[in-house]
Amino acid sequence: MPAAVLAMTSAAAVAQTPTRLTGVVRDSADAPLADVEVVLRNTSRGTRTNAQGQFTLDDVDPGTYRVWFRRLGYRSVEYTWVAVRGQGTEIAVGMSAIPRTLDPVVVRAEEDRAAASRASLLGLVIDPNQTPVGEAEVQLVGANMYGTTRSNGGFLFKPLDIGTYAVRVRKLGFAPTTATVQLLPNDDREIVIVLQPLATNLDPTVVTEKSGYGKDQRAWDELEQRKRWTSFKTRFLGPGDLEGYHGVDLEVALIRMGLNNPHPNGPPPRPTSINPAGTRPPRQTPNLGLSCLLLNGTEAVYMPLRTYSTDDLELLEVYPPGTEISGTIAPHFHNPACLSNSLFDHPTYYVLWFKNRN
Repeated sequence: MPAAVLAMTSAAAVAQTPTRLTGVVRDSADAPLADVEVVLRNTSRGTRTNAQGQFTLDDVDPGTYRVWFRRLGYRSVEYTWVAVRGQGTEIAVGMSAIPRTLDPVVVRAEEDRAAASRASLLGLVIDPNQTPVGEAEVQLVGANMYGTTRSNGGFLFKPLDIGTYAVRVRKLGFAPTTATVQLLPNDDREIVIVLQPLATNLDPTVVTEKSGYGKDQRAWDELEQRKRWTSFKTRFLGPGDLEGYHGVDLEVALIRMGLNNPHPNGPPPRPTSINPAGTRPPRQTPNLGLSCLLLNGTEAVYMPLRTYSTDDLELLEVYPPGTEISGTIAPHFHNPACLSNSLFDHPTYYVLWFKNRN
């Protein structure tokens, strides 16, 4: 997207000076562009350029904003503005006309859809006494984002793609807590997470382990890796996807979703003779009704999906054959029916994340 944004920040002479963004918008011929929409994404603030292409947004709270410049017939431009109290920022924006071979209305519709596919997550971390917990580590599993809470216990992730995320919160001296959120278009979600303090008489090594900084963290790191290697066949089903199947066992629910069938891993292979020396025997096809399940990312079992109900789950990952290329699931299994010959040759894997787990 050909565009240019030049910025200059100036310190205000007085600390009480409003935080302000000013600038001018020009076309590729350096002529001013009037009537350009200037929008602070995820807020209700916005304005338009005047006949000289100039605009002003003032009295804006400090923070990081995505500023969107739009005008029909031109490609939109986005600028990330870090608004600092007592400082003003001046920018020059260049916008290029859409070629006549493209339909401006169609391009505009695509931009609107892109804007609608964003969300934000605002959170508060407290202890059982409602006291804010500052300096807690917050991991947004699946977005490769990390942060720490402020002194008031707050944290904010934005902008985010719509989808399902696990919010993992840890701090030494507290039991880790994980909440699953499923963000929708234009979703400004707010959550409150309660951290339970550990006993004060524990050994420091035990405190580290029980605070979520031990081997249990591996499961969340592996989930992060799988989220980076998703395909259109991979499914991450969050609370919103599962609540429509209240009280239904998992096997029936997946069939209704079109994600399961009586032969999820293909027909049984034909009998083979003695395998050549040094090669692994062909992967066994699971018996009908049995599936390869990884519980909470750590415990591998070979049992029917109907053992569990959608009411038990907060998050479900589904990997049809050939889609789990991160290689993080197969090593957990020892049953021959669930082994993988390669990243692209494996049975259907299901990763079940249960409610009320850390």
